[in-house]
Amino acid sequence: MRRIAAVSVLVVSWMSGPAARGEPTFEILRHEVDGGGTAQLFDGGPPVSDSISGDFPDDGVVGFSASDLTGIGVGHSLISVSGFSSFNNPPNGSDTLGVFSDLDGGYIGDGPNRPGGTTSGTWSSIIEFVMPVDRMEWEFIFTQTESSTFTQSSMVTVENVTAGDMLVSTTEPFGFVTELSGSVGDVLRVTAAYAVDGFAPPGASGLLNSNARLRSSFTIPEPNALWILSFGIALCVSARRRGIR
Repeated sequence: MRRIAAVSVLVVSWMSGPAARGEPTFEILRHEVDGGGTAQLFDGGPPVSDSISGDFPDDGVVGFSASDLTGIGVGHSLISVSGFSSFNNPPNGSDTLGVFSDLDGGYIGDGPNRPGGTTSGTWSSIIEFVMPVDRMEWEFIFTQTESSTFTQSSMVTVENVTAGDMLVSTTEPFGFVTELSGSVGDVLRVTAAYAVDGFAPPGASGLLNSNARLRSSFTIPEPNALWILSFGIALCVSARRRGIR
């Protein structure tokens, strides 16, 4: 019975977070954002604006949103602009760090009242973190959307600040999955800079929009499963030799 209990402790420890297991985890150093925008329908009302600026290394999601609408629900028109930046790194650590940054501008013309409108916004975000291991699995996806009178401009870069290496620099949609090599303790920086502008003429119906979106993830490779099994067996054998039955 005690041998079974020993194995159970091993399994629970492995299923808990990396920090609880004493394994490498991601450390966020910087989550700096600066952005804002304005949206206005051509219905005689004032423009709606929102903005945010600062460094929020302890906040996983930060952003702004400005929307102007003729009413709530179906049959109403809306124009808006919003930007956000986020990272998913639970307090107890995670094998994967996700980094996201978006800017969206859009118009929906619906119902009898379709006044049209205009919107514009900018967004920049910088996320810096410490490389916890010397090799990571890296997925990078950057997309853009434009439609008729809604346009965008954008640029995304990824740097190894410590090594002075520019890993990615793009203004066009781009994606890949690869292995990222460096040194433990290297500072990596992910930067996004976006701008959107949109115009919907009076009477416009349907959806018009533009956006720029970054999805990037960094994953610490899992230890070899055979090594884990061997380690568990070694613990059980050691316990038995010590007379634990």
